[in-house]
Amino acid sequence: QDLPLGLRWNVCFLICKVAEAMSNDSSLVLHYFQLRARAEPLRMIMRHAGIAYKDKLYSVEDWKTAKETMPEGKGVPGIPTRPPGNRALPVLELPSGERLVETADIAKYIAQFAGAVLMPDDPAKAEEAQELWESTMNFPFYWIQPMMSTYPQEVSEAIIRGEKPENTMHGNIAELPFSY
Repeated sequence: QDLPLGLRWNVCFLICKVAEAMSNDSSLVLHYFQLRARAEPLRMIMRHAGIAYKDKLYSVEDWKTAKETMPEGKGVPGIPTRPPGNRALPVLELPSGERLVETADIAKYIAQFAGAVLMPDDPAKAEEAQELWESTMNFPFYWIQPMMSTYPQEVSEAIIRGEKPENTMHGNIAELPFSY
């Protein structure tokens, strides 16, 4: 209060600008569709590690335009709709503007960024943790997560026990009533 009014306004303005710059420059941006799927594990590990991030969510209509602005991915072996060079989500945008692609690569970056909270210090254990993560993100293991999460817990547990509860899907993935 001892400062002249004009100087107080300048200080307040400067503090606001610094806070705005920090919030804009220090946050990661996770680009994904308006659903959980592959981005949800990334969100979960960032929240667990206390890493600030923003979600940039795309509707199907928005994605048609935004797709061309995304970096090319590695593709998914055996999946004709995901060849190398395909532009897909999730994408993690770094404060520098660089964009990372591929769920497993993004998770590895987040784990390394977070340090011991997410990734063991021991290099052998860190490699083992990375291999475990990657195995759960690849076909066919990845599909277990979204499929099982659509059922109530007791139904999911029955499926895990090998039972086939009513109103659940079973069989060869190519014969199930949806397409990828």
